[in-house]
Amino acid sequence: MKHIKKYNTWEKIDKEEYASKYLPLDTETILTDIPDINNLVKLIRTPNASWGGKYHFHNGDDGIYIHESPDEWYLILHVVDGPHIDYYKCDQLEGLIDFIKHIITK
Repeated sequence: MKHIKKYNTWEKIDKEEYASKYLPLDTETILTDIPDINNLVKLIRTPNASWGGKYHFHNGDDGIYIHESPDEWYLILHVVDGPHIDYYKCDQLEGLIDFIKHIITK
């Protein structure tokens, strides 16, 4: 698997890169069917999501929204303390799982 950085399968990005990678899919992975994710968080499916992602979960007061993009990228919109938003990209499912593990242990 190609890593974004050595030993890191996800990274913070800016809003412009997030927007450029936010593309629709013909088919998508059903994330709620993946045990490695279900063992970490309870994902909520968001039908017809137009900005954040098809799935989300809460970590304290933070909202984490997940969007699957072409080429097996997962984009994360992380709403922190109300109006502050961080953006991330994860390389394949492995990167998404690594990111979720990181965010829930903060």
